Amino acid sequence: MRGDASMMGPVVLAIDAGTTSVRTLAVTADGSVVDHAQREFPQYFPRPGWVEHDAAEIWDAVASTLVEVTDRLDGPVAAIGITDQRETVVAWDASTGMPRHRAIVWQDRRTAGHCDRLADDGHLAVLLIHFARLAEIRELGRPCFGDQHVFRLDV
Repeated sequence: MRGDASMMGPVVLAIDAGTTSVRTLAVTADGSVVDHAQREFPQYFPRPGWVEHDAAEIWDAVASTLVEVTDRLDGPVAAIGITDQRETVVAWDASTGMPRHRAIVWQDRRTAGHCDRLADDGHLAVLLIHFARLAEIRELGRPCFGDQHVFRLDV
């Protein structure tokens, strides 16, 4: 049953930003999915072993699926939940809210050797980002790093 949440009370919107697409689901209190929308987004492979996403393209997919689903709903939205690629890292400027580089996707291998060395040395967790403009971002004053939902919730 698409777009008819009015007879079932409020819905929860579930946003799933995956590796190749974004889905938004409208879910009732009993767990029934009453509507959904999905949009794919591109992956970029600038070098062998490197995998990147454009954070703005992912946000556009999130926004368009949210609008598509909410435009068809007759009832209220009680809450919105987000899940994403938790290991994918985005760098953005906190003063502008704009991404400073493509996100480094969880599949990316450019830091694998360094991560292996850190693990061998007993380090539990390290965030490591490799891209040429990091020094420039630092000079601009307010660099931020996080995953997709932190990026969108910050701006």
